[in-house]
Amino acid sequence: MILNWPLLVMMAAGALTAAGVFIILRELLIAPTPALGPALKRLHHNPATPAAPTGLAARIATRWKGPSKDLRILQRSPEQHVTYLLISGLIGFLLVPLLTFLLLVMRLPVPIVVPAAAAPLFAIGLAYVTHRDLVFKAAAARSDFRRATCVYIELVGQQIAAARGPVQALEAAARGCDSWVFDRINDALQRGQSAMGMPWDELRTLAADIDLPEIDDLAQIMQSGGQSGAPVYESLRARADSLRAQIRADDLRTAKAKTTKLDMPGAALVFVLLGFVTFPIIARLLM
Repeated sequence: MILNWPLLVMMAAGALTAAGVFIILRELLIAPTPALGPALKRLHHNPATPAAPTGLAARIATRWKGPSKDLRILQRSPEQHVTYLLISGLIGFLLVPLLTFLLLVMRLPVPIVVPAAAAPLFAIGLAYVTHRDLVFKAAAARSDFRRATCVYIELVGQQIAAARGPVQALEAAARGCDSWVFDRINDALQRGQSAMGMPWDELRTLAADIDLPEIDDLAQIMQSGGQSGAPVYESLRARADSLRAQIRADDLRTAKAKTTKLDMPGAALVFVLLGFVTFPIIARLLM
């Protein structure tokens, strides 16, 4: 039995390439499931001395934290982000030799300079795409968090109107909806409760961690009501109305930007059609 080695190598290269593309698409399109271990560690924080980092990704993460606020809102660790970058760079680096080998099998001449220069460029480019995907996902998650915060402020105002105290209003409103945003807020409130702290302090910490000033505004309003007994219902309603107006303005600005992007291909198509129509006339006049 004679084995067709070029065919086997091509099949193996195609399988590796397909696996790499599948992994990349899976990471780009499917939101990661939050790990239970880190969540329990955040809930029961132990200020013990951290162990020395092991592994290449952990050592790199100790020197380069990356976009820390984006990582926190997506509940990813710096080690995970560095691991994704290394895997993406490795896949991009290996794609060039595989493609070069396929071209050589098909008897197409490829100068050695081309794959030598393209391999690091592909690695850097794919790692950059992975990093930008993290930034885009964090921006989308922050936008969802801002919208849910507007609903949360409304619910807190309703609890205050029902003669509940500031602490009870924050906790009852956090249990009012079933979404990942309310779960994050509820986790922050439970951390403060387990540490015998005030809930607005944990909300302020959450706002700083994920770069969401709207949560900090809510914490300041509730702190003024909890410490001085000031009426906060009107302040909550006013903050919810202003936040709703801000979200509406942001949506309108985004819609206008997308409409402008859609107009550009249409204008280009008109110019192309105009060129097809006028070219025969101009060519006949010049002949």
